[in-house]
Amino acid sequence: MTALCGARLYSEIGDKPDLGFVEWGLGEVYKKRGEFKKAMSCFKAAQRLFEGNGEPRGEVLTALSIANVHYLEGRAAEADKLYFAAVSKAKKHGLHTYLETFT
Repeated sequence: MTALCGARLYSEIGDKPDLGFVEWGLGEVYKKRGEFKKAMSCFKAAQRLFEGNGEPRGEVLTALSIANVHYLEGRAAEADKLYFAAVSKAKKHGLHTYLETFT
């Protein structure tokens, strides 16, 4: 299943958290290609889909990815603030999401 096909299916059934993971994954691809504007667009979409839907892992992964983009764009202070807030949230929920590098 392609990511776009997955996005269409999750949209049709109204599964916001899983659609959030599709958006986050697409953002990761764009980030790795150096397409930061497209990556941020996907990460912001994922962030909206995760918020209020009981998916702290997705919220943390997205925040960490946004922090990565900020850092890569030379905005280290902004990246630090977001990164450490995400780590704090992960710890609060008993997650080790900040250690997941192969998600």
